[in-house]
Amino acid sequence: MSTDHVEDDAVSQARAAVADSPDNPSCWKRLAEVLEAAQDGEGCVAALKRLVALSPGSAPAHERLSGQLVALGHVDEALGHLRQAVQIEPDRMKPWKRLGRLLDQVGKTDESEAIWLRVIELEPSDAEGNKRLADIRYRDGKVEEAAAHRGAALAEMAKRTKTQKSGRIAPASDVAREICAQLQVMADDDRPIVAGPWQSEIGHELLYWIPFLRWATREFGLDPSRVHVVSRGGAGSWYEGISAEGNYTDIFGRFTPEDFAARADDRYRATGMRKAARAHPDDQAMLEHLGLPSDAHLLHPEMMFQMFRPYWKGIGSFDLFLRSTAFEPMQPPQHPIVASLPPSFVAVKFYARESLPLSPDNVAFVRRLTLELANAGPVVFMDTDVKADEHEDFLPPEHPNVISIRQWLSAGDNLLVQSAVASRASRMYGTYGGMAYLPLYYRVPMFSFFSEEGHFLRTHGQAAFHLSGQMDTRLSIAEVAPLADLFERLVARIG
Repeated sequence: MSTDHVEDDAVSQARAAVADSPDNPSCWKRLAEVLEAAQDGEGCVAALKRLVALSPGSAPAHERLSGQLVALGHVDEALGHLRQAVQIEPDRMKPWKRLGRLLDQVGKTDESEAIWLRVIELEPSDAEGNKRLADIRYRDGKVEEAAAHRGAALAEMAKRTKTQKSGRIAPASDVAREICAQLQVMADDDRPIVAGPWQSEIGHELLYWIPFLRWATREFGLDPSRVHVVSRGGAGSWYEGISAEGNYTDIFGRFTPEDFAARADDRYRATGMRKAARAHPDDQAMLEHLGLPSDAHLLHPEMMFQMFRPYWKGIGSFDLFLRSTAFEPMQPPQHPIVASLPPSFVAVKFYARESLPLSPDNVAFVRRLTLELANAGPVVFMDTDVKADEHEDFLPPEHPNVISIRQWLSAGDNLLVQSAVASRASRMYGTYGGMAYLPLYYRVPMFSFFSEEGHFLRTHGQAAFHLSGQMDTRLSIAEVAPLADLFERLVARIG
């Protein structure tokens, strides 16, 4: 069944319900939800106006209507409904914040000042309220008051996590503002949230997607029991704390790697993009096939790609990345392979990509490095036979101390197996990018390599070193040098 048919059926059912019970607020709320999902903004506003007429004392109804009105450009009308919401529930924080943000957005900072004062009256340590007031005080030349508010904001942000100073992003663009608004909508009701489907490479998943989700769930108060994560290859343990146990769905549970790769090829032909950086009509069909809740909010990876694209292109600051990510160590997952691992070993994970192609020189480099490591002790070579994308593993050389993990894994658990190995290694060597970020989450030092400087993106390197710093774990990124020079240094370091 196509997505369009599902949406049409849902809208028809909701319209039939309001026809049968025209004075039932719940029916109008449901109609508004399905019309919003169908991207019928005018229809959604009409349904919400009827809901407000039936439940004029419902602050959430006024808030939801205001959000839809803003999306249609009816800012003054939206402000009116937010003002009613704060009158109805004067001691609830969310409507005050939404009113303050919208006033700031349209430049009515004189009026917003009173709103943010009310916010910190309700919660004196609130980071956003203090930050907004600091900006207003600086504008008015009240430097000492501004500094006091800024200090309160920073103190609160530092207190939220042991690993990073984290604060809700102050939207600096229409895109960031819209992403925050979508997350707020998800926070404002109790429907399930599907985070995914993640169909892109591991590097962006580990370095950006998971930290973005961790920030979003923390900053917007998304209950992990509501969040259903969709990824592939047994990556469920990576999302601990973002979604509750049992809320992980693996794409390879229903689709083969060949199907997955074919879908990626189709997407590439249609969009010219290897990464699933935009929502695609087939995504909803995939989620239905996987049995995900049909009424869920969709927290699609597109939101993360949109948020960080300015940073990757060099037109957004690193601060954007810092303020909209949160990093936490991962727990080593369990798998039967653990019992077969040596008591102490080095992990090696080399695979071909544009920055380290499968050239004769690079094959010789990987072979020489692996043998040097194996001469010093056990090496677990993390090669797989899973063909889900364009990457291809380097093959391990023959040596008594080199152990391949191929026999232990399948498509459905290959990332779980590799995580179990990486998390228990004394250190890891491999291709820079993708899997190079994984051991850092387990506080395992990583020595990574590339050979084509033109395919090494400095923004990703900057983010990777930030991850390394958050985990207090060494990350080395080195260009493959002439073998004689490089191995003289490596052998000395290994020895």
